[in-house]
Amino acid sequence: DSHAPEVQKTTWIVANTQASGSECLSVCGWDLFSSPSCAGDAQSSKTWPSARLFDAGGTVAASVRLDCSPPWHVCDRLSENGTARAWLGIEFDSTQAVKCMKVRSDASSVTKELQPFSCASGAAPANATE
Repeated sequence: DSHAPEVQKTTWIVANTQASGSECLSVCGWDLFSSPSCAGDAQSSKTWPSARLFDAGGTVAASVRLDCSPPWHVCDRLSENGTARAWLGIEFDSTQAVKCMKVRSDASSVTKELQPFSCASGAAPANATE
């Protein structure tokens, strides 16, 4: 079987990479899908119960709706081998199998390259003091 194993986690994170050309991350929209073709809103983060949206600076929002007025903007960093990285995470109430993501940014702050991560519930910080 040539298919990758299905990963089901409660928390998903998207981060810029060194090749992104920026230490900041600005996101206007972020949709996660259980379909590998990013199809079907019924099987997407638009309908999954979510707990919170959070970033490297510890900002936590109960609403996970993102738009460009204003975009979610973070310049707080996670250091990886001396490389500054900005990231944004979403935590769902239950595990979700994410096979595709769509990330949107406004024209003034396009990120060239992003990297997705997943982790188990409780692995990500709950607030800025953790």
